[in-house]
Amino acid sequence: TCDELEGYYNENNQITKMIAKKNVTIVKGTSIRATCQKTIYEQSSESLTLTENPELLQDGSVLSADSIVIHLQTNKSEATGNVRVKLVKQESKDKK
Repeated sequence: TCDELEGYYNENNQITKMIAKKNVTIVKGTSIRATCQKTIYEQSSESLTLTENPELLQDGSVLSADSIVIHLQTNKSEATGNVRVKLVKQESKDKK
């Protein structure tokens, strides 16, 4: 979700790029949630670039940086600039 969304299309009317601005929230599955103030989706690389206070939450752990790139095909992310990570140890469900 976001407050503003710009879409860019090719000559076949297919989306090539989208820019989401202001109060951006991205959810993938049940364990990944990202927030920021600006996200750029590039169809050619199937990636999201989060800027302006990006934060990525996954399984209780938090990643924040100046920029976070999420690669949608591989479920991997890259963070650059002032990177901060808070890891949360997950309790084993088998423990009693």
